[in-house]
Amino acid sequence: MKSSRRLRGCCRVLKRHIATRRRTWVAQVPRVALPVRSANEPVRARYGDYKPQLRLDFSKSCGYCGDEDRFYGGLPGYHVDHFAPKDQFPGLETTYANLIYSCPYCNRGKSNKWIGSDPSVSHNGKEGFVDPCLAEFDVHIDRDDDGNFVALTPVGAYMIKNLKLYLARHRYIWTIRKLQYFADRADRLRHFVSKSDGQYVPLLELLADINARIKKYNDSVFDVAAQ
Repeated sequence: MKSSRRLRGCCRVLKRHIATRRRTWVAQVPRVALPVRSANEPVRARYGDYKPQLRLDFSKSCGYCGDEDRFYGGLPGYHVDHFAPKDQFPGLETTYANLIYSCPYCNRGKSNKWIGSDPSVSHNGKEGFVDPCLAEFDVHIDRDDDGNFVALTPVGAYMIKNLKLYLARHRYIWTIRKLQYFADRADRLRHFVSKSDGQYVPLLELLADINARIKKYNDSVFDVAAQ
């Protein structure tokens, strides 16, 4: 997609521009903060009733792919995934510690897959899943500079395949997030650059261009601007 290539090129220019001022700002875009499920969440009769709180705990993002729910219509467009499948472990259907805020693609991809009969054993070192609320999740999966998921272990490869993390839409959303990440930091940098500095005007022009490209990318990839 030409627009994707142009955006990545624009991002590289922005990264180089920022690097002339503060190199630490050009580090890889971090994963959305490690999700932390609220402790002592009141027991509810239906697992769907936990959804608003899950949305907050997962920073409005899918626990697996990191896509923000704004690209899917917000709260109504997201699912509640049972990490240990409820069909196999009905006793965990309304256990908050077993629930994950998930985009529809990851939830449908994972479906009822589980490696065994023990809900506490999620993988065997070769196959299975890792709860995204655990730091271990990042041991198995990473992302490259273009937003593609990269397996670091056999378990990571299994998750990429079964959660369908290879879908292009995840890469497009990552590109938007990455551009916005650097644009936000460049905007902060603007306040520390003297107007008499030769880089000031080029930086403002670059910021205006990249913000316009982000909006255009939203519109072209998702038909309408993400809310």
